[in-house]
Amino acid sequence: MHFHCISYKYSVLQSFNNYHIVILNKVSMSLASKVVLTLSCTGTIGIIAYVHYKQQYEQEQLHVGVIRDQENQERRKRENIYLLEKQASLTEELRRAEGEKISS
Repeated sequence: MHFHCISYKYSVLQSFNNYHIVILNKVSMSLASKVVLTLSCTGTIGIIAYVHYKQQYEQEQLHVGVIRDQENQERRKRENIYLLEKQASLTEELRRAEGEKISS
């Protein structure tokens, strides 16, 4: 089975009350034209696919960054709570030690 790439060229013969008389002329494409058309279509599809992939990748990286930031905030919060509790216990020990010195 052999396919031919055929396009049509039209010429307007006469314009009559917004109606056009059109004649279609069959125009065959040369091999070079077919190759250029194929390469152009392939390149265009490739560029579109690459841009789509790149957008998805960047969106995923942004999401990963947000998750990492949330984890860092939680870790810092736990560290701050630990330091606050440690400071409170040291303050309590100091008060007890001062109370013992005063009572002695």
